[in-house]
Amino acid sequence: PGAMPAWSAAHIRLWMVQRLAAHIPWSALAGTHALTVTLRALGARVGHHVHIHRGVDLQHGAWHLLSLGDDVSLARDVSLRIAELDAGHIVVGAIAIADGATLDVHAGVGPGAHVGRGASLGPWAAVSAGVRVPDGEHPCPADQSRANCAAGLERDAPGQFEAVLALLAEREQSFRAEL
Repeated sequence: PGAMPAWSAAHIRLWMVQRLAAHIPWSALAGTHALTVTLRALGARVGHHVHIHRGVDLQHGAWHLLSLGDDVSLARDVSLRIAELDAGHIVVGAIAIADGATLDVHAGVGPGAHVGRGASLGPWAAVSAGVRVPDGEHPCPADQSRANCAAGLERDAPGQFEAVLALLAEREQSFRAEL
């Protein structure tokens, strides 16, 4: 975990794993118990009664950094960004989704993020790298302003509050553009 320059030896290794993972029949496994079995075989920690809906992209490698607790539900097109490009570097970090947590349609979680026990991310909600959602929290419901929504997040790094607000504003604009 950490940041590595794009196209460094470590990035090339990650890229090779991603190319090999493209041969796994992800779409055939999607929405079935076979997907959780496959993730465990690839090194992920996956609890009991985990539901991973079709459309969740899991081809990015570094599965050993993914932890899904018991009774976790990942809705359609959830984004688990264990590795992402940021300012010319590949940022890799563990993602932990605790017991009973739910990520709704198009919700996203960045590297190093943690979603607490029983927490729920609403549609199009995003948790930036290194941010923790406390146990039982439900950030970003439709009836709250972005400032009130982001205020509920515990920040692990300076500037995360502002980053969450900017990402929420960007997602809102793209969502409105699609309508």
